[in-house]
Amino acid sequence: MRVWFFIAMLILLPSVNAIVYYNITIQNRDAILNITFTLHSDVKYDIWQINWELPQKSQIISIKDEKGHISDYSINNGMLFFETNPYKSNERTINLNLLVKNAVSDEFAPLYKLELFLPSFKGEETIVHVYLPHIISGDVSYGFKEYYEENFAQFTGKESLELNLFYSFSGKEYKNFVLFGSGDLRQADELFSLVKNVTGANIPFKKFPVFVMNDEDFEAKIKYWGTAVHMKGGIIIIKESAMNSPFNASIILHEVTHGFNAKALKWSQTNITWFDEGISSFMEYLVNDKLNLRQGQLFGETVYFNENGKKISIKPKGNKEELWRYYYNRDNFMLSWNTDNPSTRDFGYAFSELVIRDVVKKNGINKIKEAYKDFKKINHTVTDINEFNDIVLGALDSNFRPCYYLEKTKFEECLKQINEQKIILPGFNDNVIEKNVVVTPSFNNTLINNTFESSNYLESSFKEKLISLLETIINFLNKLFH
Repeated sequence: MRVWFFIAMLILLPSVNAIVYYNITIQNRDAILNITFTLHSDVKYDIWQINWELPQKSQIISIKDEKGHISDYSINNGMLFFETNPYKSNERTINLNLLVKNAVSDEFAPLYKLELFLPSFKGEETIVHVYLPHIISGDVSYGFKEYYEENFAQFTGKESLELNLFYSFSGKEYKNFVLFGSGDLRQADELFSLVKNVTGANIPFKKFPVFVMNDEDFEAKIKYWGTAVHMKGGIIIIKESAMNSPFNASIILHEVTHGFNAKALKWSQTNITWFDEGISSFMEYLVNDKLNLRQGQLFGETVYFNENGKKISIKPKGNKEELWRYYYNRDNFMLSWNTDNPSTRDFGYAFSELVIRDVVKKNGINKIKEAYKDFKKINHTVTDINEFNDIVLGALDSNFRPCYYLEKTKFEECLKQINEQKIILPGFNDNVIEKNVVVTPSFNNTLINNTFESSNYLESSFKEKLISLLETIINFLNKLFH
């Protein structure tokens, strides 16, 4: 008797289960995949017919089962078809050896990236072992546990996965970074623990690869705006001009925060960026203040100062009147803000940071760490915009309306307090951040462009409006009768 095994059919056959093992090595720019999977059934069969999805650009090296080589097979539309050797059993073990061409990219040489899609059975356990020299960082699909050593990485989870690993035989080593290109990461390295201390989050790999790219190539190949970007797998790409600026530490740690969030928020598949950019911009603000660099106010006033006999002005991050109009018009596009939209980009970065700084002002900086603890409790993928915002805003205890008041004087006073707040940095001897001022660059990441009304926001917003209205009435009556 024969039985067909399609990847999708395992879910229809409750008596059948499987476990898939991958052992991966590299040969020049190609990857060698040694795949072993064992199929179990309650019924014994003489011949098992297998249908297996092949990774892109793969070639068959060999197919085996317990009885020996299998030479008769066919490939159609990326699917491999073959039959096992005759052997009546309710358990069969199959071994595939595949060659995946050009799996290693040298786009950022001497930093190399291994990128693979690894098929598996739906709902079944998958264990991946990767043997690579000098692994620096990496990333896999949601639901997989990650473990990294210098020359070995292991990933365990269920179903298929996408894999990105960076490795290199060179680069300038720091405690938390490997630098490719000219520059100095000592300040960013010394302040790296700030990201851990504020978020309480961790990354499974030990270092971030940082690749310095000349400005023209960055704008042509990576992003026409911005100064740096964090990409899947942990790599940070920074413009040469930004690396040579006094702000390279805050720029790098902004991107490091994106790397932390890529792990902490992996359950989110909504591409909503306000929280990711808000935390990253907040970290940038903390680093600049820690280094006593001047930075612009947040929805505040233009700042003037003298330097070397010259009068210098620094514009605020975000326009206060635009924020007032956002509230007045009851806009809510920030709940699904897209950084790729030039018309809302500057406002979006500033508003996202304002949300976080408002949370810190009301609840203390430890509220951020508490939110990240809540994120660890999420055990399913989130694709709904409503659900994402309810989770994050609930964890932050925020109504997504920072400094919202019906009276403009109260609105402006709140912004003034935000810009004057002093923050105790955890893990830095409780040093107080003093208020300073500087222009900081714009950054990265993309997002979908949808909007919705959050039930939490509507409830909190209504309460604030009611309180503000009552205060206005009381003030009017006091003036009328006194």
